[in-house]
Amino acid sequence: MNLRNHIFIGLVTCLFFSAHAQNYDLKPADFKTGFSDFAPSMWRDQVVFTSNKPVNGNKSGFSNIFTVKDGKAEVFNPVLKTNYHDGPISFAQNGKVACFSSNISTENQSKRLPVGLFFSALTDSGWSPPVPFEFNDPTFSNAYPSLSEDGKTLYFSSTRPGGFGGTDIYLSQLLDNGNWSTPTNLGDRINTPQNESFPFYHESGRLFFSSNAGSQFGGLDIFYADFMDENWTFPQILPEPINSSADDFGIYLNTNQTQGLLSSSRKKGKDMIYQFELSAPKNQMISKPENLAFETHCVTFFDNNREKDLSTPHMHYFWDIENQSYEGPEAKHCFEAPGTYTVKLSVYDSLLRTKELVSEYQYPVRTEEKPLIEVLKPDSSKNKTILSLVDLNLTNFNGMTTVLWRINNEWHLGREIIIEGDMQGPSLLLILSNEDSNKYRCFEADFNQWIH
Repeated sequence: MNLRNHIFIGLVTCLFFSAHAQNYDLKPADFKTGFSDFAPSMWRDQVVFTSNKPVNGNKSGFSNIFTVKDGKAEVFNPVLKTNYHDGPISFAQNGKVACFSSNISTENQSKRLPVGLFFSALTDSGWSPPVPFEFNDPTFSNAYPSLSEDGKTLYFSSTRPGGFGGTDIYLSQLLDNGNWSTPTNLGDRINTPQNESFPFYHESGRLFFSSNAGSQFGGLDIFYADFMDENWTFPQILPEPINSSADDFGIYLNTNQTQGLLSSSRKKGKDMIYQFELSAPKNQMISKPENLAFETHCVTFFDNNREKDLSTPHMHYFWDIENQSYEGPEAKHCFEAPGTYTVKLSVYDSLLRTKELVSEYQYPVRTEEKPLIEVLKPDSSKNKTILSLVDLNLTNFNGMTTVLWRINNEWHLGREIIIEGDMQGPSLLLILSNEDSNKYRCFEADFNQWIH
Protein backbone atom coordinates (compact mmCIF):
# COMPACT_ATOMS: atom_id res chain seq x y z
CA MET A 1 0.00 0.00 0.00
CA ASN A 2 1.35 3.38 -0.98
CA LEU A 3 1.38 6.10 1.65
CA ARG A 4 1.12 9.59 0.22
CA ASN A 5 1.14 12.79 2.26
CA HIS A 6 1.17 16.40 1.11
CA ILE A 7 2.88 18.40 3.81
CA PHE A 8 4.25 21.84 4.55
CA ILE A 9 7.71 21.78 6.04
CA GLY A 10 7.50 22.09 9.78
CA LEU A 11 9.32 21.43 13.03
CA VAL A 12 8.74 18.54 15.35
CA THR A 13 8.36 19.28 19.05
CA CYS A 14 11.67 20.51 20.41
CA LEU A 15 12.97 21.58 23.79
CA PHE A 16 15.05 24.63 24.63
CA PHE A 17 16.96 25.15 27.86
CA SER A 18 17.59 28.73 28.90
CA ALA A 19 20.01 29.14 31.79
CA HIS A 20 19.72 31.94 34.27
CA ALA A 21 22.73 34.08 35.08
CA GLN A 22 25.55 32.23 36.76
CA ASN A 23 25.51 32.31 40.55
CA TYR A 24 28.62 32.03 42.71
CA ASP A 25 28.79 31.09 46.37
CA LEU A 26 31.84 32.81 47.87
CA LYS A 27 33.22 32.71 51.40
CA PRO A 28 36.58 33.11 53.17
CA ALA A 29 38.86 30.12 52.71
CA ASP A 30 39.05 27.53 55.47
CA PHE A 31 42.55 28.76 56.33
CA LYS A 32 44.04 32.16 57.09
CA THR A 33 47.28 33.37 58.64
CA GLY A 34 46.15 36.72 60.01
CA PHE A 35 48.57 38.43 57.63
CA SER A 36 48.40 39.39 53.95
CA ASP A 37 47.51 36.18 52.05
CA PHE A 38 47.12 36.23 48.28
CA ALA A 39 47.62 34.53 44.88
CA PRO A 40 46.38 30.99 45.68
CA SER A 41 47.28 28.02 43.51
CA MET A 42 47.20 24.22 43.78
CA TRP A 43 50.05 21.79 43.96
CA ARG A 44 48.42 18.42 43.45
CA ASP A 45 45.87 18.32 46.28
CA GLN A 46 47.46 21.08 48.40
CA VAL A 47 46.63 24.78 48.42
CA VAL A 48 49.72 26.92 47.87
CA PHE A 49 49.70 30.70 48.34
CA THR A 50 51.84 33.75 49.08
CA SER A 51 51.85 35.52 52.44
CA ASN A 52 53.94 37.91 54.49
CA LYS A 53 53.36 35.75 57.54
CA PRO A 54 56.57 35.78 59.64
CA VAL A 55 58.78 32.71 59.36
CA ASN A 56 60.74 31.58 62.41
CA GLY A 57 59.94 34.83 64.15
CA ASN A 58 61.42 36.96 61.38
CA LYS A 59 59.09 39.97 60.99
CA SER A 60 60.85 41.46 57.98
CA GLY A 61 57.56 41.73 56.09
CA PHE A 62 58.90 39.78 53.12
CA SER A 63 56.48 37.40 51.47
CA ASN A 64 57.07 33.66 51.23
CA ILE A 65 55.40 30.71 49.56
CA PHE A 66 53.21 28.67 51.90
CA THR A 67 51.10 25.56 51.74
CA VAL A 68 48.24 24.39 53.93
CA LYS A 69 48.68 21.23 55.99
CA ASP A 70 46.13 20.18 58.56
CA GLY A 71 44.55 23.61 58.32
CA LYS A 72 47.80 25.43 59.11
CA ALA A 73 50.16 27.42 56.90
CA GLU A 74 53.69 26.10 56.48
CA VAL A 75 56.55 27.15 54.20
CA PHE A 76 56.06 25.21 50.98
CA ASN A 77 59.70 24.24 50.57
CA PRO A 78 62.89 25.82 52.01
CA VAL A 79 64.68 25.42 48.65
CA LEU A 80 62.24 27.93 47.14
CA LYS A 81 62.74 30.47 49.94
CA THR A 82 65.13 33.41 49.75
CA ASN A 83 65.91 36.34 52.02
CA TYR A 84 63.59 38.61 50.05
CA HIS A 85 60.08 38.45 48.54
CA ASP A 86 59.05 35.07 47.11
CA GLY A 87 55.83 34.25 45.29
CA PRO A 88 53.41 33.85 43.67
CA ILE A 89 54.09 30.40 42.22
CA SER A 90 52.70 28.34 39.34
CA PHE A 91 52.99 24.62 38.64
CA ALA A 92 53.01 22.43 35.52
CA GLN A 93 53.42 18.82 34.45
CA ASN A 94 51.40 17.43 37.33
CA GLY A 95 53.33 19.48 39.86
CA LYS A 96 56.80 18.49 38.69
CA VAL A 97 57.75 21.95 37.42
CA ALA A 98 57.39 25.27 39.24
CA CYS A 99 57.90 28.89 38.29
CA PHE A 100 57.80 31.60 40.93
CA SER A 101 58.53 35.30 41.45
CA SER A 102 61.41 36.45 43.62
CA ASN A 103 63.52 39.57 44.04
CA ILE A 104 66.68 39.91 41.98
CA SER A 105 69.79 40.86 43.89
CA THR A 106 71.51 43.97 42.55
CA GLU A 107 74.68 45.85 43.41
CA ASN A 108 72.65 48.72 44.88
CA GLN A 109 70.65 47.03 47.64
CA SER A 110 69.42 50.37 48.96
CA LYS A 111 66.97 50.73 46.07
CA ARG A 112 63.78 48.74 45.62
CA LEU A 113 64.79 45.37 44.24
CA PRO A 114 63.32 44.32 40.88
CA VAL A 115 61.39 41.06 40.63
CA GLY A 116 62.33 38.15 38.39
CA LEU A 117 61.07 34.67 37.55
CA PHE A 118 62.74 31.44 38.65
CA PHE A 119 62.22 27.79 37.73
CA SER A 120 62.58 24.63 39.80
CA ALA A 121 61.95 20.96 39.02
CA LEU A 122 60.86 18.21 41.38
CA THR A 123 63.34 15.35 41.38
CA ASP A 124 63.69 12.19 43.43
CA SER A 125 65.76 14.18 45.93
CA GLY A 126 63.32 17.11 46.12
CA TRP A 127 63.02 20.52 44.47
CA SER A 128 66.04 21.62 42.48
CA PRO A 129 67.81 24.95 43.17
CA PRO A 130 65.99 27.79 41.38
CA VAL A 131 67.18 28.71 37.88
CA PRO A 132 66.55 32.30 36.72
CA PHE A 133 64.40 33.07 33.68
CA GLU A 134 66.79 34.08 30.92
CA PHE A 135 64.90 37.35 30.34
CA ASN A 136 65.17 38.63 33.90
CA ASP A 137 66.64 42.12 33.98
CA PRO A 138 67.67 44.38 36.89
CA THR A 139 66.11 47.40 35.15
CA PHE A 140 62.52 46.10 35.21
CA SER A 141 60.40 43.39 36.80
CA ASN A 142 58.91 40.09 35.61
CA ALA A 143 56.37 38.66 38.03
CA TYR A 144 53.16 36.69 38.64
CA PRO A 145 53.90 33.63 36.45
CA SER A 146 51.32 31.19 35.09
CA LEU A 147 52.45 28.04 33.28
CA SER A 148 50.40 25.96 30.88
CA GLU A 149 49.98 22.40 32.11
CA ASP A 150 52.54 21.05 29.63
CA GLY A 151 55.03 23.65 30.90
CA LYS A 152 55.69 24.99 27.40
CA THR A 153 53.94 28.36 27.65
CA LEU A 154 54.63 30.96 30.31
CA TYR A 155 52.36 33.93 30.98
CA PHE A 156 53.59 36.68 33.28
CA SER A 157 53.30 40.37 34.08
CA SER A 158 56.14 42.74 33.36
CA THR A 159 57.19 46.39 33.43
CA ARG A 160 59.65 45.78 30.59
CA PRO A 161 60.03 48.63 28.03
CA GLY A 162 57.84 48.67 24.95
CA GLY A 163 54.52 47.92 26.63
CA PHE A 164 51.30 49.88 26.66
CA GLY A 165 51.97 51.39 30.08
CA GLY A 166 52.00 50.24 33.68
CA THR A 167 52.37 46.48 33.89
CA ASP A 168 51.48 44.36 30.85
CA ILE A 169 50.97 40.64 30.38
CA TYR A 170 53.43 38.74 28.17
CA LEU A 171 53.96 35.17 27.05
CA SER A 172 57.06 33.16 26.27
CA GLN A 173 57.28 29.72 24.63
CA LEU A 174 59.69 26.93 25.57
CA LEU A 175 61.72 26.15 22.46
CA ASP A 176 62.98 22.75 21.33
CA ASN A 177 66.51 23.69 22.41
CA GLY A 178 65.34 24.24 25.98
CA ASN A 179 65.51 28.04 25.84
CA TRP A 180 62.58 30.40 26.20
CA SER A 181 61.44 32.61 23.34
CA THR A 182 61.63 36.39 23.56
CA PRO A 183 58.57 37.53 25.55
CA THR A 184 55.64 38.70 23.42
CA ASN A 185 53.17 41.33 24.58
CA LEU A 186 49.59 40.01 24.43
CA GLY A 187 48.44 43.14 22.64
CA ASP A 188 45.99 45.95 23.20
CA ARG A 189 42.97 43.74 23.68
CA ILE A 190 44.49 42.50 26.94
CA ASN A 191 46.87 45.30 27.92
CA THR A 192 46.08 48.98 28.47
CA PRO A 193 47.91 52.10 29.69
CA GLN A 194 46.89 50.96 33.19
CA ASN A 195 48.00 47.78 34.99
CA GLU A 196 47.32 44.18 33.95
CA SER A 197 48.70 41.51 36.27
CA PHE A 198 48.16 38.14 37.98
CA PRO A 199 47.50 36.09 34.82
CA PHE A 200 46.06 32.62 35.25
CA TYR A 201 46.05 30.39 32.18
CA HIS A 202 43.33 27.76 32.50
CA GLU A 203 43.68 24.39 30.78
CA SER A 204 40.59 25.20 28.69
CA GLY A 205 42.62 27.90 26.94
CA ARG A 206 40.94 30.76 28.79
CA LEU A 207 43.13 33.47 30.26
CA PHE A 208 42.10 35.15 33.52
CA PHE A 209 43.85 38.27 34.78
CA SER A 210 43.35 41.38 36.88
CA SER A 211 43.25 44.96 35.67
CA ASN A 212 42.41 48.38 37.00
CA ALA A 213 41.51 49.70 33.53
CA GLY A 214 37.84 50.50 33.03
CA SER A 215 37.07 48.95 36.39
CA GLN A 216 33.34 48.53 36.91
CA PHE A 217 33.53 47.56 40.55
CA GLY A 218 36.64 49.38 41.80
CA GLY A 219 40.32 48.66 42.28
CA LEU A 220 41.64 45.59 40.50
CA ASP A 221 38.92 43.54 38.81
CA ILE A 222 39.20 40.02 37.41
CA PHE A 223 38.65 39.62 33.66
CA TYR A 224 38.89 36.73 31.24
CA ALA A 225 39.54 36.35 27.52
CA ASP A 226 39.75 33.47 25.03
CA PHE A 227 42.16 33.03 22.14
CA MET A 228 40.14 32.62 18.94
CA ASP A 229 40.90 33.19 15.26
CA GLU A 230 44.51 34.15 15.97
CA ASN A 231 43.57 36.87 18.43
CA TRP A 232 42.33 37.38 21.97
CA THR A 233 38.67 38.14 22.44
CA PHE A 234 37.82 41.36 24.21
CA PRO A 235 38.08 40.87 27.99
CA GLN A 236 34.90 40.15 29.88
CA ILE A 237 34.60 41.07 33.54
CA LEU A 238 33.53 38.45 36.06
CA PRO A 239 30.39 39.32 38.05
CA GLU A 240 29.86 39.86 41.73
CA PRO A 241 30.69 38.35 44.15
CA ILE A 242 33.88 37.35 42.31
CA ASN A 243 34.63 41.04 41.89
CA SER A 244 34.03 43.69 44.53
CA SER A 245 34.70 47.38 45.14
CA ALA A 246 38.16 46.45 46.49
CA ASP A 247 41.13 44.76 44.78
CA ASP A 248 40.30 41.30 43.42
CA PHE A 249 43.14 39.30 41.91
CA GLY A 250 45.06 36.04 41.79
CA ILE A 251 42.25 33.71 40.72
CA TYR A 252 42.58 29.93 40.41
CA LEU A 253 39.94 27.60 38.90
CA ASN A 254 39.50 23.85 38.79
CA THR A 255 39.27 21.88 35.53
CA ASN A 256 35.58 22.48 34.79
CA GLN A 257 35.64 26.04 36.18
CA THR A 258 33.02 25.29 38.84
CA GLN A 259 35.21 25.84 41.91
CA GLY A 260 38.11 28.09 42.65
CA LEU A 261 40.11 30.40 44.87
CA LEU A 262 40.92 34.08 44.66
CA SER A 263 42.46 36.83 46.77
CA SER A 264 40.75 40.08 47.64
CA SER A 265 41.12 43.07 49.94
CA ARG A 266 37.34 43.45 50.30
CA LYS A 267 37.41 42.96 54.08
CA LYS A 268 38.88 46.05 55.78
CA GLY A 269 41.44 46.43 53.01
CA LYS A 270 43.35 43.30 54.00
CA ASP A 271 44.38 40.70 51.45
CA MET A 272 42.62 37.42 52.17
CA ILE A 273 41.97 34.25 50.21
CA TYR A 274 38.40 33.28 49.35
CA GLN A 275 36.94 30.09 47.98
CA PHE A 276 33.98 30.02 45.63
CA GLU A 277 31.72 27.56 43.87
CA LEU A 278 29.48 27.98 40.86
CA SER A 279 25.88 27.19 41.78
CA ALA A 280 24.13 25.07 39.17
CA PRO A 281 21.72 27.29 37.20
CA LYS A 282 18.07 26.38 37.06
CA ASN A 283 16.82 25.44 33.60
CA GLN A 284 13.54 26.54 32.14
CA MET A 285 12.06 24.13 29.61
CA ILE A 286 10.01 25.56 26.76
CA SER A 287 8.19 23.44 24.20
CA LYS A 288 7.40 24.62 20.68
CA PRO A 289 4.13 23.30 19.21
CA GLU A 290 4.20 20.58 16.57
CA ASN A 291 4.21 21.50 12.87
CA LEU A 292 5.19 25.08 13.55
CA ALA A 293 5.87 26.70 10.21
CA PHE A 294 9.60 27.28 9.90
CA GLU A 295 11.88 29.04 7.49
CA THR A 296 15.40 30.18 8.17
CA HIS A 297 15.47 33.91 7.46
CA CYS A 298 19.02 35.25 7.21
CA VAL A 299 19.78 38.96 7.43
CA THR A 300 22.98 41.03 7.48
CA PHE A 301 22.84 44.03 9.83
CA PHE A 302 25.18 47.00 9.69
CA ASP A 303 25.42 50.49 11.13
CA ASN A 304 24.95 53.42 8.75
CA ASN A 305 27.27 55.54 10.91
CA ARG A 306 29.99 52.93 11.29
CA GLU A 307 32.63 54.63 9.13
CA LYS A 308 33.51 57.30 11.70
CA ASP A 309 34.17 54.68 14.40
CA LEU A 310 36.09 52.35 12.10
CA SER A 311 38.74 55.06 11.77
CA THR A 312 39.63 54.53 15.43
CA PRO A 313 40.94 50.99 15.98
CA HIS A 314 40.07 50.93 19.67
CA MET A 315 36.33 51.12 18.88
CA HIS A 316 34.74 47.69 18.32
CA TYR A 317 31.23 46.58 17.40
CA PHE A 318 29.17 43.99 19.28
CA TRP A 319 25.70 42.81 18.21
CA ASP A 320 23.16 41.07 20.44
CA ILE A 321 20.46 39.19 18.52
CA GLU A 322 18.33 36.45 20.10
CA ASN A 323 20.84 35.98 22.93
CA GLN A 324 23.61 35.45 20.38
CA SER A 325 26.62 37.76 20.18
CA TYR A 326 28.51 38.84 17.08
CA GLU A 327 31.62 40.97 16.76
CA GLY A 328 32.39 43.25 13.83
CA PRO A 329 30.90 46.09 11.78
CA GLU A 330 28.38 43.65 10.26
CA ALA A 331 26.39 40.80 11.76
CA LYS A 332 24.70 38.02 9.80
CA HIS A 333 21.97 36.27 11.76
CA CYS A 334 19.42 33.63 10.79
CA PHE A 335 16.00 33.74 12.47
CA GLU A 336 14.21 30.44 12.95
CA ALA A 337 10.61 31.62 13.06
CA PRO A 338 8.41 34.61 12.19
CA GLY A 339 8.10 37.32 14.79
CA THR A 340 9.55 40.64 15.94
CA TYR A 341 13.10 40.48 17.26
CA THR A 342 15.25 42.95 19.20
CA VAL A 343 18.60 43.78 17.59
CA LYS A 344 21.10 45.62 19.80
CA LEU A 345 24.35 47.25 18.75
CA SER A 346 26.99 48.20 21.33
CA VAL A 347 30.36 49.85 20.82
CA TYR A 348 33.29 48.74 22.98
CA ASP A 349 36.15 51.14 23.70
CA SER A 350 39.22 48.97 24.36
CA LEU A 351 41.12 51.90 25.88
CA LEU A 352 38.53 52.73 28.52
CA ARG A 353 37.13 49.18 28.66
CA THR A 354 33.63 50.64 28.42
CA LYS A 355 30.73 49.22 26.44
CA GLU A 356 27.90 51.52 25.34
CA LEU A 357 24.58 50.55 23.78
CA VAL A 358 24.25 52.81 20.72
CA SER A 359 21.26 51.33 18.90
CA GLU A 360 18.27 49.09 19.56
CA TYR A 361 15.99 48.06 16.71
CA GLN A 362 12.85 45.92 16.45
CA TYR A 363 13.22 43.76 13.36
CA PRO A 364 10.12 42.02 11.96
CA VAL A 365 10.35 38.58 10.34
CA ARG A 366 7.22 37.89 8.31
CA THR A 367 5.68 34.55 7.42
CA GLU A 368 6.00 33.45 3.81
CA GLU A 369 4.26 30.63 1.99
CA LYS A 370 6.10 27.35 2.32
CA PRO A 371 7.07 24.85 -0.33
CA LEU A 372 4.71 21.89 -0.64
CA ILE A 373 6.48 18.56 -0.25
CA GLU A 374 5.17 15.13 -1.23
CA VAL A 375 6.34 12.17 0.83
CA LEU A 376 5.81 8.83 -0.91
CA LYS A 377 6.53 5.40 0.51
CA PRO A 378 6.17 3.13 -2.55
CA ASP A 379 6.97 -0.16 -0.88
CA SER A 380 7.76 -0.45 2.81
CA SER A 381 9.57 -3.75 2.23
CA LYS A 382 12.16 -1.99 0.08
CA ASN A 383 12.77 0.62 2.77
CA LYS A 384 12.76 3.50 0.29
CA THR A 385 11.27 6.98 0.56
CA ILE A 386 10.56 9.39 -2.30
CA LEU A 387 10.61 13.11 -1.51
CA SER A 388 9.25 15.44 -4.14
CA LEU A 389 9.01 19.24 -4.23
CA VAL A 390 5.50 19.66 -5.66
CA ASP A 391 4.99 23.40 -5.48
CA LEU A 392 7.50 26.13 -4.62
CA ASN A 393 5.05 28.92 -3.61
CA LEU A 394 7.75 31.33 -2.50
CA THR A 395 7.33 35.09 -2.92
CA ASN A 396 9.84 36.62 -5.37
CA PHE A 397 11.21 33.19 -6.20
CA ASN A 398 10.05 32.69 -9.76
CA GLY A 399 12.13 31.20 -12.52
CA MET A 400 14.61 28.36 -12.51
CA THR A 401 15.84 27.10 -9.16
CA THR A 402 18.30 24.54 -7.83
CA VAL A 403 16.96 22.21 -5.15
CA LEU A 404 19.30 20.57 -2.65
CA TRP A 405 18.32 18.21 0.16
CA ARG A 406 20.50 17.44 3.19
CA ILE A 407 19.45 14.09 4.64
CA ASN A 408 21.47 11.72 6.81
CA ASN A 409 24.44 14.12 6.46
CA GLU A 410 24.48 13.69 2.65
CA TRP A 411 23.51 16.12 -0.10
CA HIS A 412 20.93 15.17 -2.77
CA LEU A 413 20.20 17.21 -5.91
CA GLY A 414 16.84 17.53 -7.66
CA ARG A 415 13.16 18.28 -7.09
CA GLU A 416 12.51 14.58 -6.55
CA ILE A 417 14.90 12.27 -4.72
CA ILE A 418 14.90 8.67 -3.45
CA ILE A 419 16.26 7.94 0.01
CA GLU A 420 17.51 4.44 0.80
CA GLY A 421 17.02 3.33 4.41
CA ASP A 422 15.78 5.31 7.36
CA MET A 423 16.00 9.08 7.61
CA GLN A 424 17.79 10.02 10.81
CA GLY A 425 16.51 13.14 12.54
CA PRO A 426 15.76 16.57 11.06
CA SER A 427 16.70 17.26 7.43
CA LEU A 428 17.29 20.37 5.37
CA LEU A 429 15.85 21.61 2.08
CA LEU A 430 17.90 24.30 0.35
CA ILE A 431 16.42 26.20 -2.60
CA LEU A 432 18.71 28.45 -4.61
CA SER A 433 17.76 30.91 -7.34
CA ASN A 434 19.56 30.37 -10.65
CA GLU A 435 18.96 34.02 -11.54
CA ASP A 436 20.29 35.63 -8.36
CA SER A 437 23.13 33.92 -6.50
CA ASN A 438 22.32 35.94 -3.36
CA LYS A 439 18.78 34.62 -3.17
CA TYR A 440 18.12 31.34 -1.38
CA ARG A 441 15.84 29.74 1.19
CA CYS A 442 16.64 27.08 3.74
CA PHE A 443 14.02 24.94 5.52
CA GLU A 444 14.20 22.23 8.15
CA ALA A 445 11.89 19.29 8.91
CA ASP A 446 11.75 15.74 10.20
CA PHE A 447 10.07 13.87 7.37
CA ASN A 448 9.75 10.72 9.46
CA GLN A 449 6.76 12.21 11.27
CA TRP A 450 4.67 12.00 8.08
CA ILE A 451 5.52 8.36 7.32
CA HIS A 452 3.44 5.75 9.12
